[in-house]
Amino acid sequence: MHEFGNAELAELAQLRGCTNPRLTNRIAVVTGASRGLGKFFAETLAWEGAHVILTARSANVRDVADGINRSGGTANCVEMDVERDD
Repeated sequence: MHEFGNAELAELAQLRGCTNPRLTNRIAVVTGASRGLGKFFAETLAWEGAHVILTARSANVRDVADGINRSGGTANCVEMDVERDD
């Protein structure tokens, strides 16, 4: 057994250039991901191996998700306002 629990996932993380394979095979949800700190954290989590679910009120969140996917990460996005429940 590999120190991170799964040798194949750790190898995949290394191939993707991840510096922290502990986030490989993990899911992260980031709100406000279309700009600023939300975008920064979404890109950082994806770089570290997490599959990132991005949410934002702005349609720009799709551009962020596309950028993550083009650079070798995995991301999905949802345009929504987390303050509204409808």
